Amino acid sequence: MTYSALSLPLLVATDGSPSARLAQQLAMTFAGAIAPPTTESSALVVLSVQPKQANRRLRFSLARNGGATKTAIAEPTVDSPQCGSELLQELATAFPTDLSVDYQVRQGRPTTEILNYARSIKAGMIAVGSGKDKNGVRDLLLGDVSSVVARYAPCSVLVGRSTPERPLTSLKKVVLLIDGGATKRAIGLLQQLLPIGIEQVILLCVQHPVNAGYLFGPFTAPNPSWQLNQSLQAAQKDQADHQLSQAKAALSAHAPNLLIETHVEMGDAGLVLCKVAEHEQVDLILLASEGLRQPLLKPLQDLRHTQNQRPLRNTRLNATEDYAIHHAPCSVLLYRPTI
Repeated sequence: MTYSALSLPLLVATDGSPSARLAQQLAMTFAGAIAPPTTESSALVVLSVQPKQANRRLRFSLARNGGATKTAIAEPTVDSPQCGSELLQELATAFPTDLSVDYQVRQGRPTTEILNYARSIKAGMIAVGSGKDKNGVRDLLLGDVSSVVARYAPCSVLVGRSTPERPLTSLKKVVLLIDGGATKRAIGLLQQLLPIGIEQVILLCVQHPVNAGYLFGPFTAPNPSWQLNQSLQAAQKDQADHQLSQAKAALSAHAPNLLIETHVEMGDAGLVLCKVAEHEQVDLILLASEGLRQPLLKPLQDLRHTQNQRPLRNTRLNATEDYAIHHAPCSVLLYRPTI
């Protein structure tokens, strides 16, 4: 059974950086795979956001006593959209002629404009660059654009990333994290992306080490036996093998020629996922979230509620997603249902 995952249109937020251009390339590949042949609306929307800046103009005024006083008058100015338009015109040459693409230029805070525009067009995915070439101190304190977009986006998020040692040339090898309730969504996402040229899939199941002391507490089981710990670990491995076998069967039924590997690891999911991606030299990491996140508190939601605006979710990233988008050696696709 195939589960619907990504939907059109796909939004590409770009500033011309190498990571943003990589995200554009990946989004273009995704759109070509999932777009119907006779689509009337734009399959891909490219957005460039120009930040507003304040310009301080110095004015010298002559006082009555004949002295000159310097007065600084702050005049907010808006950058001309010409820079964003020229960037979009340059990027337009990279898209195929048979792909329906729309170009937009906005002015304001990049994260706010990206999220608001994604909600207005009901985007199925937002593609952004990793932002590692930005101001490191500022990103540490405030968070870069990709982190904020991934946290509050109302849809799936693609974070483009590559290294000079491993430039992205294709998407042949993918690692998929199998995580309980989100397994069906993750399989549906992968089935939808198979036409882009995926040849090998690594199904990874990461489990935290469990022992009798963790399960029963230090008071009820101060000296857990070795046999009990072994039984718990064996049961945990059986559960992981069962999840992986189901996922492998679903993929094999959909794509019989697909090369599928299964891995069961113990430890922190984010750390293990990045290590496996680095060791196996994968091109893309797929993560699926479990359903809709919690909305804002009702009093706050009522204050910002409008007739044509969907509710803003308090979509805090879990530890695995947050670690992956910051430390993964390749691009990361965070799938979540669109609201």
